[in-house]
Amino acid sequence: MTTLADAAQIETAETLNPEGPNPEGRKDPEGRMPARQNTDKNNNRKRREMEESRNWYAMHLFYIRPASAAPALEEAGIEYFTPPTVSSLIFLRAGKTQIYNFLTFTATGQRVKHMRSRIDGSEIIVKDADMDIFIRICQSFGEPVIMTEAPKVKLGDRVRVKEGSLAGLEGNVVRIRKQKRVLVCVAGIIWAATAHIPADMLEVIPDDSGSANEKG
Repeated sequence: MTTLADAAQIETAETLNPEGPNPEGRKDPEGRMPARQNTDKNNNRKRREMEESRNWYAMHLFYIRPASAAPALEEAGIEYFTPPTVSSLIFLRAGKTQIYNFLTFTATGQRVKHMRSRIDGSEIIVKDADMDIFIRICQSFGEPVIMTEAPKVKLGDRVRVKEGSLAGLEGNVVRIRKQKRVLVCVAGIIWAATAHIPADMLEVIPDDSGSANEKG
């Protein structure tokens, strides 16, 4: 049985919203959007961000360490990689809009800036294949050498690693710290030299073969 109090509540609800539940997401009398629609909008925005092409962006860190930036990056759903021994550089993998929102609307993002080309000022984007090689070198056993400036060393033969965790890696033979290593350059901004690799694990690449990796 409907009481007088129940009838009063129903009448009040119908006065505020005579068309019943808010099917078109109209604002309430205080100007607020329905909570469900706000959630749907956020989900749609996140979906569009995830559908964007994801690239690796080279970024500078200002007054913040990679470990301190990590929680905010993980919350934003952004993949990242920090080279060992280089605390001011980080690589982020995400869509362009997702990167923009992180840099613009988060406190941590205010301390992260794009690295830009010295030629045309464009944002530096690293190819997935080159980033994969760089990460493999950094995570390989031994003591890889990571440099933010081109090393002043004599470049030897162009070689390819035949076996092991770095199989397929191409670069130039160099001697650093009295060890023979393979050197690669990533996007012209960072150089990585592998730990020592025995000569029998390398094959020389003919000069006319063409290679994806640039000399440092």
